[in-house]
Amino acid sequence: MNYEHGRVVLFHKRSRDGFRPGEQWEVSRRDHDGTVIVQRHGKEKPLDLDTAHNFEVYAAATTPVAPGDQLRITSNFRSNGDRFINNELVKVLSLDEEKMGVARGNGKEAVISRRDLVHVDRGVTVTSYSSQSKGPDQMLCSAPVRSFGAVDRKQFYVTMSRARRSMHLYTDSIDGLRQAVCRTGERLSAVELAQNSEASLQRRQELAPNIFQAKRTANLQRDIEPPLGPPRRRPGGSPHCRARSGPGARLALGLQNSRGPRVQGR
Repeated sequence: MNYEHGRVVLFHKRSRDGFRPGEQWEVSRRDHDGTVIVQRHGKEKPLDLDTAHNFEVYAAATTPVAPGDQLRITSNFRSNGDRFINNELVKVLSLDEEKMGVARGNGKEAVISRRDLVHVDRGVTVTSYSSQSKGPDQMLCSAPVRSFGAVDRKQFYVTMSRARRSMHLYTDSIDGLRQAVCRTGERLSAVELAQNSEASLQRRQELAPNIFQAKRTANLQRDIEPPLGPPRRRPGGSPHCRARSGPGARLALGLQNSRGPRVQGR
């Protein structure tokens, strides 16, 4: 973890040195011995990195927000007596230096304090799994090739079943997307993964001779690989050779080159 100056340390559990849940401390500096110093309200404390499971570190950033914008809650938290749930969408009603007024999906209004705004992000676009429990009239989905590693049958069903009226899918490889959505997406245990690896290795070993013969047959048909066996000899007893004159001419002895196809001088 990179504890740069200005990073925000948010505690979600009580920690040694008097840190309490919900407190936010700012990284002030890092001493020569590696100790991280955090400060809050002008008070400094050393941060025990052995208790990193009790806090999270955020990078401070500024996001322009105006009344009417839609935001997404990125973590479960409470603010001013209201409980907000991860992936909940809210609409900005008003804001000032200390708080933000929002309208929730159930029609109620709530207030989020400034110190809790670390759990808020823009809600115009969301991930596929974040769209669960959402039911918009129209949905646009972007599935480029670089996202195919996260695509499988279950994820694709979630994506295509969110909209109530229309769904539009955009991708730069239809064939690749078709192959990706055929994956089941089932998570394998360590034993299952090892068994599948052993079965796959055994299958490849069984197919190896057939694959080698198929490739060899194809090469012979294209006349780029010599037949196996001893080199052919002329009646005089010398190996059969072919050579072409010219600068850099080479001999082709009817033997397989170490890199694959036979080399012929040209």
